[in-house]
Amino acid sequence: MPPQVLQFRVDLVVSDEVMDRLVSIATEIIRQLPLHSVPPAPTLKQDNGPRFLTSPDAAKLLNISVRAMLRLAEHGKMPQPIRLGHSVRWSVEELKAWMEAGAPNTADWRALKKGS
Repeated sequence: MPPQVLQFRVDLVVSDEVMDRLVSIATEIIRQLPLHSVPPAPTLKQDNGPRFLTSPDAAKLLNISVRAMLRLAEHGKMPQPIRLGHSVRWSVEELKAWMEAGAPNTADWRALKKGS
């Protein structure tokens, strides 16, 4: 049976003493677990051909909120997304190149791309 990933989150308000005990118990459980080799997660730095991101993922790449990113796009201050039917996707390659160019407005960005 392949290893399974267990993720959980619990929000509790507890005293420092109880928190220390919970951390101690969790640490002991983790120490007793067998270790499995987990392949590294793919990163955006790997070149697997064209990559496209959803709006939330593109906003994370830019380290801004989705709303702020969409506002920038709407006002012509960043590269425009690609529309696939009702889906909106952002090119990782173009967003990275745009950031490396100093994040120019859309008109300047298009001129820079044409000049390349």
